[in-house]
Amino acid sequence: MTINNRKQFIQGVLLEAGKLLIEKYPASAIYSDTKGYLAEADILMNEFIKTKIKNEYPNEQIFSEEDDESQRPEISNSFLTWIIDPICGTTNFVKKLPFFVISLCVVNSEDVLFSGIYDPSRDELFLADRESATLNGVQVFVSDVQKLDEAIIAINCNQSSFKRDRLLLVDHVIDLAPPTTRRLRIMESANLELAYVACSRLDGYLSHEDKIWDMAAGSLMIQSAGGVYKILKGSFTDPKSCLGIVTSNENIFRSLAEHAKGYK
Repeated sequence: MTINNRKQFIQGVLLEAGKLLIEKYPASAIYSDTKGYLAEADILMNEFIKTKIKNEYPNEQIFSEEDDESQRPEISNSFLTWIIDPICGTTNFVKKLPFFVISLCVVNSEDVLFSGIYDPSRDELFLADRESATLNGVQVFVSDVQKLDEAIIAINCNQSSFKRDRLLLVDHVIDLAPPTTRRLRIMESANLELAYVACSRLDGYLSHEDKIWDMAAGSLMIQSAGGVYKILKGSFTDPKSCLGIVTSNENIFRSLAEHAKGYK
């Protein structure tokens, strides 16, 4: 396969993985305060996708949420790197809430090249390259909402926030609740929420504690759908320190980004 066929590869792997995931739904899981839920299906999806990549691209790197920190590579000028979120929204998956996805993307030393997010509950496949974003093969675009007080904004609350004296979720709700925005949504599947921004189901998204596997795939979709995003700490070229994202269309981005400031 040439580099341009990686989008086709992503599509095939996600569709196959999604079918396998639904067969395992629901599944047993363990819980910890630091990790949250870890389902058997997380490990299954991780190994399934990694095996597919290794068989097709044996010389390329893999960076997955479910790997140990020591196994995660640095982004290199010499290799392409695959970023995997085996199940984004594991809590929803375990609790039988149909808001979970599988995400896969490939990056070089500068940016995301191709990405895919698959929602097996609805059979919705989001794909993006550097030119366009699609939902089940139909091109999508971010919303054209003009003002933040007209916008539906998604926020998130990750387990790492538990260490804070005051949860980021509390700050976000106080700061962004109506009438500042039209409505807030908390779906707890960052990749899905970013895909929804790309196809205009949501107008924006803000999270301070998403990791690279939560947002790399969706960032390309939003950019290719005409939207804007900003990583709040680090960058995709330094994946271990990359943290947080704010994104929307161009009309409300500056207003929403102002609300991303001041949280520590």
